[in-house]
Amino acid sequence: MGPRSMKQTDCLACVLKGDNYCETCAKLTCQVHHKLHEGFCNEGKEMGCDIHTYLEVKHAEGDTWDCEVLIDLGRDYTLFGYLADVRAAVKGGFTPKGVPKDLSWRTESYYGIAVTDGDLSYGVPEKSAEDWVKRGDSVWLTTRGTHRRVSSPDWHSASWLTADELKQVLDKYDHSTLKATYHMMKSFEEEGHSARLVFWFDN
Repeated sequence: MGPRSMKQTDCLACVLKGDNYCETCAKLTCQVHHKLHEGFCNEGKEMGCDIHTYLEVKHAEGDTWDCEVLIDLGRDYTLFGYLADVRAAVKGGFTPKGVPKDLSWRTESYYGIAVTDGDLSYGVPEKSAEDWVKRGDSVWLTTRGTHRRVSSPDWHSASWLTADELKQVLDKYDHSTLKATYHMMKSFEEEGHSARLVFWFDN
């Protein structure tokens, strides 16, 4: 008798709708338990790594950076090696610089988490944020609005590159989306603006 097919109402851990498919064991889990299940199912295996990429522009007439577009570079470990020495051992890759201190508001909202005074409906308690920073998992960000912000401990190897630095990567490794991003950045620069690509990784 073959294995029982999982129904959309099945979750391995509870009775919630199981609409997250595990590629490792072909079981369904709900959104609440999906990450926990993946941790057990992939124990001992190296987890995948993804990049989060944002093109920022400082317009000639302004003094702050704006996030113009989110870039999807896909999961390409060779590219990651050239951009920030992540996953692939390549020659001539860049060392991560960390995020710029003058991040655009939108990019910082993706990179950071608000630090709260105990309201757990959003954000993170100050004690937890302080522990993250002490362990070296997070960094404090520029305070915006009424709350301090801290980077998520899930992110690592944050950095940023100019158009000229992207060209150095493209001279070593051909990547169509990165090439289009480079040309977009150069077009901003030709109009008198400044451009940079800000990114970080998770795994």
